[in-house]
Amino acid sequence: MIQKFVNEALKGKSATTVKSYTHALKQFEQWLDGVSLPRTFEPLLHSLIRKFMLSVL
Repeated sequence: MIQKFVNEALKGKSATTVKSYTHALKQFEQWLDGVSLPRTFEPLLHSLIRKFMLSVL
C-alpha cells in the first residue's frame, strides 16, 4: 500500500523526497501495528495522527 501511494502521489518528485515520505509512512505503519488498529481506508482522526507525531519526536 505504501509503495502504491509513493508511486502515484510522488511521481516526478526528487529521490530524496520519495525516500523521506517512504520512511515516514513505514514508521506510521509500524506505529499503527503497535496500537492494534485495523488498517482501513477510513479517514483517520486528527488526534490519532497527532499521537503518532508526538511518539516520533
